[in-house]
Amino acid sequence: MAKYEQYDEYKDSGIEWLGEIPNHWEVVPIKHLAILNPKKSTLSQDLMSDECSFVPMEKLKFNSLVLDDVPKIKVLIQKKSWWDTVDGFHRIIGEVALKYPVMDNMMIQWSLDENLWLRRIAINHQMFRKEKTKVELFEEILSNNLGGDEFFINKAIGWALRDYSKTNPAWVAGFIRKYRDKLSKLSIKEGSKYLSIEILKLMNE
Repeated sequence: MAKYEQYDEYKDSGIEWLGEIPNHWEVVPIKHLAILNPKKSTLSQDLMSDECSFVPMEKLKFNSLVLDDVPKIKVLIQKKSWWDTVDGFHRIIGEVALKYPVMDNMMIQWSLDENLWLRRIAINHQMFRKEKTKVELFEEILSNNLGGDEFFINKAIGWALRDYSKTNPAWVAGFIRKYRDKLSKLSIKEGSKYLSIEILKLMNE
């Protein structure tokens, strides 16, 4: 087991559970280093440039955001781009898009963006909608992202197809059959996971 680096001098941190700390360390309340749980009015461009930022989680509950919040979320996605940050947003963006149909065109634009995380959210934003899925929009966004080798995009395509296959397996099978030459093996594997043997046979004819 690796040992912690030893220091020449230690001091009492003043915090019972922390105990002694190296003499040159400082104990600083986190509120002096970051904006904690800011109000909606403080979720600004300035916040997004901070080294340490927190999203006001009470504002990210389903059905709590409005159209004007989306540009701020977009900045956060672009500034904090990684799956563990981004994947929490696709259902939230999806809820807003369901309330504001004008966002359909925005999702098409995101699906063509150079930022792969915006594209990933566009691909997955209709997940869990079931019968409310806008199928033409779904197909356009997916087809905008076919033919590449980006893992996170191909995985997202597979997830989106797999989710919708629970509602409309015949459509998913038809999509895979139509775009088989452009779909990655990963997307096909994920997308066909819940398809029945009968549907798979029809898909492969």
